[in-house]
Amino acid sequence: MAESPRKYSWLLVPAFAGLLLFLLLMPWSHPPADLTGLADTEEVIRESRRFLEKSGITHGELQPFVVFRTNDELLDRQVAYFGKRKLSGFIRNGFLRFIPSYYWQVSWIDTVDHEDVAITMESYLQPFGATIFRTVHAPDAALIRFHTENRSAADFRLPDRHPSASLPENPEYQDLKPVLRGSVWDNYLMSVDSTYYSEQYDERLVNAVLVPPAAIFEHATRVTVTLNADGQLHQISQQVIIGGQPATEAGAPGEFIRAIFFILAVLLLITLFLRRIFHRLVDVHSAAIYGTIAAILFLLHILLILFQSSAFSFIDQQLLQILAMMLIMVIVSVFFGIFVLMLTGLGESLSREIWPEKITSISLLRMGYLDSSSLGNSTAAGVLGSFIYLGLAALIYTLSDHSYLNPLDGQLFYADSYLFPAWQIMIQSLFWATLITIAVYACLVSWIGINWKNSVLLLISGGIIFTLLSSHHVSTPDSPLIFAFWLVPGIAATWFFLRQDLLAQLVAIFVFVSLWTTVDGRVIPGSPDAWLAWSFVGLAGLLLAGGIVLAEYGKRHGHLPELTPGYIFEIAREQRVERELEIARQVHQSFLPVDLPKLEGMEVAASCHAAFDVGGDYYDVIPIDDHRMAFVVGDVSGKGIQAAFFMTMVKGIFQSLVKEIPEPVPLLTRMNRLFYDNARRGSFISICYGLLDVRDNTLRYARAGHNPAIYLHRQEQKAELLRSGGLALGLTRNDDFEQSLSEVTTKMAPEDTLIFYTDGVTEALNPSGEMYGEERLISEASKHHKLSAQQMLDQITASVTRYAANVPLNDDMTMVVVRKV
Repeated sequence: MAESPRKYSWLLVPAFAGLLLFLLLMPWSHPPADLTGLADTEEVIRESRRFLEKSGITHGELQPFVVFRTNDELLDRQVAYFGKRKLSGFIRNGFLRFIPSYYWQVSWIDTVDHEDVAITMESYLQPFGATIFRTVHAPDAALIRFHTENRSAADFRLPDRHPSASLPENPEYQDLKPVLRGSVWDNYLMSVDSTYYSEQYDERLVNAVLVPPAAIFEHATRVTVTLNADGQLHQISQQVIIGGQPATEAGAPGEFIRAIFFILAVLLLITLFLRRIFHRLVDVHSAAIYGTIAAILFLLHILLILFQSSAFSFIDQQLLQILAMMLIMVIVSVFFGIFVLMLTGLGESLSREIWPEKITSISLLRMGYLDSSSLGNSTAAGVLGSFIYLGLAALIYTLSDHSYLNPLDGQLFYADSYLFPAWQIMIQSLFWATLITIAVYACLVSWIGINWKNSVLLLISGGIIFTLLSSHHVSTPDSPLIFAFWLVPGIAATWFFLRQDLLAQLVAIFVFVSLWTTVDGRVIPGSPDAWLAWSFVGLAGLLLAGGIVLAEYGKRHGHLPELTPGYIFEIAREQRVERELEIARQVHQSFLPVDLPKLEGMEVAASCHAAFDVGGDYYDVIPIDDHRMAFVVGDVSGKGIQAAFFMTMVKGIFQSLVKEIPEPVPLLTRMNRLFYDNARRGSFISICYGLLDVRDNTLRYARAGHNPAIYLHRQEQKAELLRSGGLALGLTRNDDFEQSLSEVTTKMAPEDTLIFYTDGVTEALNPSGEMYGEERLISEASKHHKLSAQQMLDQITASVTRYAANVPLNDDMTMVVVRKV
């Protein structure tokens, strides 16, 4: 049946309503939208350099690295205490010149002397080299803070002295005013609240704590200036107190819940994967492709983070350090690829079990069928679904006054933070889209659906899992409501997944994350990320248009390849083989006598236990006439179906000849010729044959390469092995076979017993690897000589079973017991 070309059409109205909500509400409800008059990076660098020069600090070989950041701890306290709307008012009133909620950070990097510098990665800013000075500026480039970086050299000093004279023991504000020149506190009424002393690098430092006359927009602030006795500036720092609590003490109560969830989820996923891989229910080939792609993208992601424009000082690093860092990145990427391999393999297996239609499009994408209508439908539906997520998230964000959107790594502008910002955002969004789609929906939601087929439970559980995995995109300070924020979009995403497929969900989350994380570029006036933000809006439009065109004109399912994974064929093949083996086993059992014939004055019992599904042992009991009966036991070389095939051949030959040629030697000679002519070279069968005549109780016995029969004499109380000569059937066709045969004749007295058996009985192994053996068999048979034939057979079988304990049979085990009454 052809696929509908417009499976996405029902999403058009709610999708564009969601997009409209997102575009209208975020500029109104997002506090950074009120940031106006932002300085550019060049202006910030000039202000930082000017402050250093005024402080007597030379920066000759130092290179600046600039990033616009958010103070997450301070924003947590502000949003928790004031709410988002009041915070927006503070921003509009210009308080950010004094309170560093959003700030420029300039790190002056040492690009020359690296002898004692370890490779570090601090806030993804500078993996190579050492930061010597760091200045922090308000959004309009006014200085807020300054400090020096600790180094390994104990004698580190600033290169020049501050122009001021030596400080008094208890400095006043006028003594410190030259130090604050060029900062936001310059010309601002301050007073010294307290002073204290500290030591650094064996040098006594003076710390003066300055306070303004009143709280600034309800923020109590304390500025600490640190100098040495000669007036040399070491640091200007600041502490902000809101509601009597320092901003840096804000907590994250939801992190513990998320950590527990991650641990339990990972353990569950690993357990499910191991169980599925054990039962060979995972398409390892396709999972390996996904894992390899993920490892490459993850490595590229790390490289884009590390190799930023100011990070090219790595050229001066020692080669060994560079290789060590590269090796670490490769190892981490490989482990991530293995993790994705596990997730994709498990997700494909679980999804195929409950709703195989949801993996069709993503399988076509993996196989390179990019002209499929199914891909177009999923892509278009995914983009429209992302608009619904964005609208719901923007609506909840607007209604929730005590929540705010924070960057993933504290850096507000991607354009100033990364060498290739567009690729960084794209890979970052693809990472989260892949993780959420596979882990949440392909794995966990599918597993829940398999075990509990309840739509309401699926919606709620999917929403909760989505929330726990996505809550870091929005902060709800000091409140577990961080989870409730994403619950509605999470339930909507689960509902969308149940209506669509995995590829649609992957596209939806990719577009959602990319547009949600670049919202600052659209709402902040003069943002350097504006081109990035609108580029991803354009990318969403291109994906939507391309999906619609492909859905209309792409190939339908009737023209697409077989998507069944290899392990499905392997399972089907194994099931077919198992079925064929079962049929062969039933045929083998049907060839063995069901009801043994009766002969006056004789008891006969027999059993055959195959070591494998199909055995190669053979026994038969055939009445020749009213006073004679033939007994035969055979053991075909080899095991399994091939042995059973030759056993069938021997049975046919024997039954067709035994009544015409009942005498042992002529019968075995004729059987050998027929078997040799029809069997493959190298195949043979050992046989022992007995012909019993009850008129005179005569037993005529011959064997062709088989184990000797055991004869128990009741009156003489002894056991005898009937050792007649003979080669196995199939070894030769000439007269050597007939000449090797010999016949034994004996008379059976009352209560005498004859036992035919195959080597599976005597060669049964115990856990120590020792054989059961003929002596033990004779001893066990002798102990039960007074029992009936069936009882003796049962006792011997039980003895062999006990001896072997839990060791599997390594050969078929067959016995025939004939007893004279």
